[in-house]
Formats: sequence, structure tokens, C-alpha cells
Amino acid sequence: MTPSTVFVFSLCFLQVFGIQDYCSINTFNNSDNLQMHFSKEATFEEFAVVGKFKGLHCCAKGYRSIEWYKDDKLYPWALPVSHLILFPESANQTIYTQSVTPHDAGNYTCVLKNDTVVHSHTIHLKVFDEVPDDPKITYISQDTSVRVGDSLRLFCEAFGGQVDLPDAHSDAYWQKIGANGTVYDVPANVQQLKSDREDGQTFGVYLMIPSVERNDFGTYVCVISKPGNTIERSVLVKESGE
Repeated sequence: MTPSTVFVFSLCFLQVFGIQDYCSINTFNNSDNLQMHFSKEATFEEFAVVGKFKGLHCCAKGYRSIEWYKDDKLYPWALPVSHLILFPESANQTIYTQSVTPHDAGNYTCVLKNDTVVHSHTIHLKVFDEVPDDPKITYISQDTSVRVGDSLRLFCEAFGGQVDLPDAHSDAYWQKIGANGTVYDVPANVQQLKSDREDGQTFGVYLMIPSVERNDFGTYVCVISKPGNTIERSVLVKESGE
């Protein structure tokens, strides 16, 4: 296999696992802001299974440099501290390994810098020997307050591992709880956008409302399911000033 063939194979491999363009899709609407900021939701918990692909991301805009630390040790890491390496095509926003090991578990911190500001974010990576039975939450939006006419964006995501059963798959979707406690599908003005990475091992769904109406306030429930197990997480959306 020639070097060019290896490069093409690696590029296709990373595309399959959703790493190449992860930080350029589903970004916040303010991602054109010139100030340094995170450009999409940053997870606090990540999960992987021994021997499988894993990527960690700190998606940002307006920075001059990004440094990565694992348990306070600056990248690059000698083995066995971590097998994760930088994905240079992502401008250092992503680190990954094609085959995670138990030694890779720990706390990974990205430090963003520009001329005047420093931001940091820590992700805890847990490594399993086998796929866990229940989905593991990687991100859920916090309760929030908005005004009528504002836009609303919620996100929930979980790690479910690879599903090897025929005609079975993992899924995530949003529902809303009515005033009488009834759970129903979100109304037509609410957009749901599904996402996945690492060949479907980690999956989630956005809830987006371009212009909030008064009847959009309330409790939304993210339903996360994999074959044999379902979990739910709720987010309260209130009117600002209440």
C-alpha cells in the first residue's frame, strides 16, 4: 500500500466516524462572532469501548491556539498516558484514536487562547470493556429562560455503542409535557435534527425553534433509546422574567 493510498484510506475512515467535519456542522448561529467562543455544545462526559474508535472535540472560533491536557499532562503524550493524537485537519479542535485502551480513560482538558482571553473545558472519558446495557448521557441542555420571539436550541446526546442486531437501532427524539402531565409530540413549528458520530455509537438530537411563541414554554423530554433500554431527560424552558 502506497503512502497516498494510506492517506486516502485514513481520510475515508475518519469520514465514516464523523470526525473530519464534526466542528463545522450544527454550529451555533453566533459562530461568526469574532470573539473567542465555543462554536457548538461541548460534552462533559464521553464513553468508549476497548478496541473501538474514539474522538474528543473542543469546537471553537476566534482562538489563536488550542492546547490539550490529559490529567494535567500536556500533549503530546507518551504511552501509556494516552493513545489519542491530534487530528491536524481540525485545527487542533479534535483528538482521536482508532483503537481505545483502558489507559486512555481520564480527564482531557482543552485550553483555548487568544491575545487576551483563555477558556478551558474538561471532558471525562470512561472506557468500558463491553458495550453498557443502558445509554450513557454525554450532553443534555440545562433549563433555560428565553423571551417570546427569541430562538431556542436544545440538545441531548448519548453513547449507546454499536448495535449488532438486525433491524434494530438506537434513537433519540424530543417530546413535550402538557399542562395536565400528558406527553405528546412536539408541535410543527419545532424542528428536530438528529446527529450521530463514531459510526452511530454516539447519537443525539437537536430541538430548534426559530421564533419562540408563548405556547412553546414548558418542559421538553429527550427520549433516548437503544434495543432493550430507554432513558429520558427533561429540560424546562421558561419565559425570561418569570
